[in-house]
Amino acid sequence: MRQRATRADAAAHYRELARHHVPDEAGTVIERILVDGPDAVILGEIRQTARSTGRPYRSRFALHLTVAGDLITRHHVYEDSLAVARAFDA
Repeated sequence: MRQRATRADAAAHYRELARHHVPDEAGTVIERILVDGPDAVILGEIRQTARSTGRPYRSRFALHLTVAGDLITRHHVYEDSLAVARAFDA
């Protein structure tokens, strides 16, 4: 994972995620959405399977979004990176 700054970077991020995971073995549970003006925080859990190892994993996450006009201007994801790293570790 790395910082992304442009619309094209964001699109590439989701294409890369799809390429590295098994599509039929994924799911997301949204537990709570908190909104304060232009900011929103989404809390939940993702379930994925690493394509390279076949290992499934679960990761708690918090997604912080900021909306200006009709555009998302901030998209920060905080997740259990240790769970992800273990799933991809050969």
